[in-house]
Amino acid sequence: MKKLTILFVVVLLIASVTGCSKDISSTDLGQELVALTKGAVQCVNEREYGGFRAYIREDLRPQFSDEVMQGVEEYISAAGDFIEFGQTKVVPQKSGDGEESYAVVLEVKYESKELIYTAALDSQKEITGFYVK
Repeated sequence: MKKLTILFVVVLLIASVTGCSKDISSTDLGQELVALTKGAVQCVNEREYGGFRAYIREDLRPQFSDEVMQGVEEYISAAGDFIEFGQTKVVPQKSGDGEESYAVVLEVKYESKELIYTAALDSQKEITGFYVK
């Protein structure tokens, strides 16, 4: 059930990011959010899952269990070694109650292919969703 919920959130996030949205990655806030997301991705690349979970909002950390992270590790390992970060995009979003949140999209280059990471961050700049494709 939790995986289904995460998948639903990811689909909504991707749908909202691909729409006509303003990219704020060049602003101070956008750069801060990109740096936070890059830090989380670096933890994943280095298999430092405790460090990765520190970026996740506390109530959501149990959803990123060792089993889930093992699946992420297997997927990323197939891409080879990390090379560099590519393009970024940061899109602000507002919920129905006016709460601000953000979607951060990072292109990440590996030896054998490029992966796209998408992170949802809340107004406290904590990750509430994390997806790699």
